Amino acid sequence: NFPLYYPIDTNNIGKNRRSLFDVLIANVKSGTIENIYDDSYFNTKRTLKDIEASMVKVDTTELGIAQAISDNTSVGLTYTTTDTSTAGRGSEEIVTASVGYNLGAVAVTLQFKDAQDIGGVAGTDGQQLGMYIGTKF
Repeated sequence: NFPLYYPIDTNNIGKNRRSLFDVLIANVKSGTIENIYDDSYFNTKRTLKDIEASMVKVDTTELGIAQAISDNTSVGLTYTTTDTSTAGRGSEEIVTASVGYNLGAVAVTLQFKDAQDIGGVAGTDGQQLGMYIGTKF
């Protein structure tokens, strides 16, 4: 089955070598394949518009650092970016700052999140402050 899945990168391969998925999607988009089904029994027909939402690549990158500043206390900073440009949207960016305190069997974490362009929509920004309590026995 591997020849049906590969090559993944079609930029550096000749036009005569494509994965089965790539060939099927290209023919659905061109109209050569008219009937699309959502199950293996071919009962329920779908249109290209129905499946477009599932044909989106989402690429998420996360960087973070955490430091124990005492036996019971730690601090952390995380930067996350999610690129949804294939869906016609931009990139979402989230910066998270956290402080955690360990009480033994109970841990308390305070987090602040600053989000820019939520869902890849420009100007959709927000902030969140949350406290999380966890237990371990």
